[in-house]
Amino acid sequence: MTLTERDRGTTRTLRVGETLVLCLKENPTTGYQWEIGELDAEILAVQGLQYSPAGEGGFGEGGQKCFTLLARSTGTSPVRLKLKRRWERDEEAIDHFEVTVHVQ
Repeated sequence: MTLTERDRGTTRTLRVGETLVLCLKENPTTGYQWEIGELDAEILAVQGLQYSPAGEGGFGEGGQKCFTLLARSTGTSPVRLKLKRRWERDEEAIDHFEVTVHVQ
């Protein structure tokens, strides 16, 4: 299952062993990058992280960052991401993304 910006605030259901991919637009040349702010690591495990430039990947061109999560055990976990520069405090994030994941 793949989610994007339009899935913000939704609730999704997975089975143990299934994966969830969250893909969000990002332009790391600005210094702002998506980071995981919160998830229950007992229920969901981060399996991978990948950035793909849009187009030919020219200087300053954005792309998308994809987080791959594995459903490890049953339960409910929020998945909260924040868009911020690494040296800034969490409160300084310029955007947030959140979904709720139920694992059966």
